Amino acid sequence: MSESIASGEVTVTAADGQTADFLWKVIARYDVYLTNTVAKAALLGTFDIFVLGAVVLRWKEIVTPFQSHPHLVIWAASFVITAAICTLLSFLWLLLAVFPFLRSEGVRSLYHSNVFFMHVSMHKDGEAYLAHLLKSDAAGRVTDLTRQAHALAVGLAGKQRKMQAAVGVTIVGLAAISLFLVCLLLSAIF
Repeated sequence: MSESIASGEVTVTAADGQTADFLWKVIARYDVYLTNTVAKAALLGTFDIFVLGAVVLRWKEIVTPFQSHPHLVIWAASFVITAAICTLLSFLWLLLAVFPFLRSEGVRSLYHSNVFFMHVSMHKDGEAYLAHLLKSDAAGRVTDLTRQAHALAVGLAGKQRKMQAAVGVTIVGLAAISLFLVCLLLSAIF
């Protein structure tokens, strides 16, 4: 037995729960990506704080080897400052990436998801949620899951772009640190 529901130009048919099962797998996959994003952000954030802390706490020690090389000290300091700015930017992008994505269709419309926790929390109590849940048919649940999978994909795509920006500025910061090390080597040689 299958049920169908028309949504705009698309007709959703729920046959044997296969579509719903597929959508739950998609949502579960997005959840794994979201969890991994937070873990990567924590790792990169730790690195950023370490680099920034090293620059702030050890500034005098960083520039001391260059005192006899006035031109080299300018280059070395600019590379260290660039690395510090990059770690600050990276940390900002990381904060934006881990900021909770709480948007879902329905906040200002009649649609309320049976899956999205913000919508579920709008019910007076568990019985009200159960009553709402029992009103939906199989096709309606598939439509709900489709909307939620799309909302998660939008949120995840934004988080991934922010993580990409954080990694990009971290790479620039690492290049600046590498150039600082070259300056340090030059100061030791000359």
